[in-house]
Amino acid sequence: MARIGIATVVAVVVLATAIGVTYHVQAQAINQLAGTYRLVSYQRTVVATGETTDMFGKAPQGYIIYGRDGRMMILYVADKRPTPKDLATMTDQKRVRSVQNNAGVHWHL
Repeated sequence: MARIGIATVVAVVVLATAIGVTYHVQAQAINQLAGTYRLVSYQRTVVATGETTDMFGKAPQGYIIYGRDGRMMILYVADKRPTPKDLATMTDQKRVRSVQNNAGVHWHL
């Protein structure tokens, strides 16, 4: 019985240490990643053919923000986004192809 008890205690200590190390490594990664980044290109590559497409033109604009609290936000705008005279005249298809945004949680500790 004593050996099983000691083995269990050792296993719990090892597991707790591993969890602590994992948490520490994740916290370091979060601190290194947190910040604001400017979009410089937005490309899609078809692996089978190697064909590359500039999804939002040659000079898209945008940012991605990673917070230390685990939240993120992106905003990408096409380089030639149309400026409609009236929003009612701009189709959903044109809106989707010219801007992309998202916000939410990107990691959990």
